[in-house]
Amino acid sequence: MKRAPRCFAALSTVQLRALLQDEPRLQRAARLSRKFQSLQLEREMCLASNSTLARENLSLRPQLEDGKASLAIKYQELQEIQEACWDKQQRLGEWRWSPQSALGQLQAKLDASEAESEAQMEQFLAQDLPLDAFLESFCQSRTRSHICRVQLEKLQELLQKGAQVSPAPVRLAPLWSGATPKDLHLCYHFVPACLIPSETVVPFAMPAVPLKRHLPALEKQPAAPCPDTPMGLPLRLVRHVPLLSPRPFCVQQLPRHQKQEPPHR
Repeated sequence: MKRAPRCFAALSTVQLRALLQDEPRLQRAARLSRKFQSLQLEREMCLASNSTLARENLSLRPQLEDGKASLAIKYQELQEIQEACWDKQQRLGEWRWSPQSALGQLQAKLDASEAESEAQMEQFLAQDLPLDAFLESFCQSRTRSHICRVQLEKLQELLQKGAQVSPAPVRLAPLWSGATPKDLHLCYHFVPACLIPSETVVPFAMPAVPLKRHLPALEKQPAAPCPDTPMGLPLRLVRHVPLLSPRPFCVQQLPRHQKQEPPHR
């Protein structure tokens, strides 16, 4: 058999057909081509590189397993932290209360306990609940109901006491530092009075103390007029004026040489 030419272009049609029919010769010609050899070299290099990378990956497999286990643990911790956070948020929402909201919650608990007790009683009367279980559950529900009722009543009492507490005392206004009050001269037999400036009056109303009068006995004569009063005239209070009132004391003069009659009982 003749040696196959290097270039198929130089072959005739008959030779090319014969080459197609000769499979071993065709494969040998393909393997001897430069392109096939370069591809074969690249294939071998890729196989070697893949083998090296596979060995490295296999060497890193323990670290990968450890990382997966650590990640699973972290996910578990994250889930626990999330549940704890939700639980704390719910508890915070329940504990964030005002007196009115606390009253509402206690009233709701009391109603729930009463409803539970009634349901247990109905089940017992319908013979759906044995005696031992009924006594245990009914005592527990009634205990909760009584506790809620006592707490509710105590909170209502505290709120009522807080509402009845008087406000903080108001600080008194400073005394007026102007001119000294003027004294009224004794004229027409009037008792002198001091004018109190309006700045020194207490800014809030003060309760008036009722005047205590002691009536003398019928057989006794009225006492002599006070010597401190001018002209020895007896004085009688027209009405009682509260302490620190802006109105001065009003007095009424009795005529001279007039005896004060004892009041009728």
